[in-house]
Amino acid sequence: TTVADVSWTEFFPDTLLQRHIRTALEGNFSFLNCMNRIRLAENELKTARLGYWPSVSAGLSAGLERFGEYTMDGVGNSTTNTPDLDKSRHIPDPYPDFGIGVSFSWEIDLWGKVTQKKRAALSRWMASIEAASLARSVLISEIARTYFSLVDLDMKRQITEAAIDFISRSCELTEDLKDAGEITQLAVDQFQSRLIELKGILLENENETASLERAMCILTGRLPEHTERSNFYELRDMGYLSDTGVPDMLLTRRPDIKEAEMMLAAADCDIKAARKAFYPGLRLGGAGGFNAFDIGRLFLAPASLAYEIAAGLTAPVFNAGKIRNEYSDALVRRDMAVNNYKETVVKAYSEVCGLIESSENIRERIDVKKEEMKIGKKAT
Repeated sequence: TTVADVSWTEFFPDTLLQRHIRTALEGNFSFLNCMNRIRLAENELKTARLGYWPSVSAGLSAGLERFGEYTMDGVGNSTTNTPDLDKSRHIPDPYPDFGIGVSFSWEIDLWGKVTQKKRAALSRWMASIEAASLARSVLISEIARTYFSLVDLDMKRQITEAAIDFISRSCELTEDLKDAGEITQLAVDQFQSRLIELKGILLENENETASLERAMCILTGRLPEHTERSNFYELRDMGYLSDTGVPDMLLTRRPDIKEAEMMLAAADCDIKAARKAFYPGLRLGGAGGFNAFDIGRLFLAPASLAYEIAAGLTAPVFNAGKIRNEYSDALVRRDMAVNNYKETVVKAYSEVCGLIESSENIRERIDVKKEEMKIGKKAT
């Protein structure tokens, strides 16, 4: 078991914090946009998969055309309408044309170019999922950090208010002692100065609390309102799983590394697809339907039935420069993806190391404070 496998509901046992996180996951606008990007990537993947299938379309046409008498078509039509030809087959003037049918075009994936495009789209879809996972983790982290900061400010406010109450009573006592001639005005001024300083700290605390509550509302997608939260002592008594498992698992499970890895895989597939664009392509095409100049005989089979089918092998000649530039662009994008992957890994490693060192430092500070409290109690 590692902390990387622990869900946020287990990692943060405070039910009020869990409620704020759920609200943020449902209402944070930036996170909702990340989820929409997953939908866009899914649509791109579906489009790439459709590259295996032929393009089929249906059409319905009607037209009227008159040929000039001193043109090839005009002369040919007049000589075609001979007396021995059935009148129903005479070409009228002007010439109506009615047609209905279907056509298809299909590029055979000889070299796997469509396959590489599909794999690139699949990698980008997986990268979008990892990006959403990263955004989710960052959002939960921001909610928790803001929540604990508010609890910390609440505790500081209680301590400051208690100090203000104590200093106020001390001011009254020093006033009485001054009136009795036991002390000078200097002692009174010192207590009053400290009292004013504490009131300023309290006002600053209230301002920071209001600012963090507004930030919390922005994160959760709500209008500014009071943020309900637990107190310091309730949080202190809760159990946390931050020490569970091996720390290096945090590095291997990071979604930003997985996202960079998927984008690198997509760039590799783009290079393969761009390279295969240099090869000749085989395309099949055809059409079939009914065609006639008499709408009453349009669906007369097989007399009005028309069809065609063709196959062609094409290779780039004059547009080879464009394909070469696209291939060069794919190589550059792959180099950028490699650099981004390396940067992400280095940054993630540095962050995890920093978290481990910070965690160890906090434990040492806690031990020092406990020893300090123990000695302070003895001294009193």
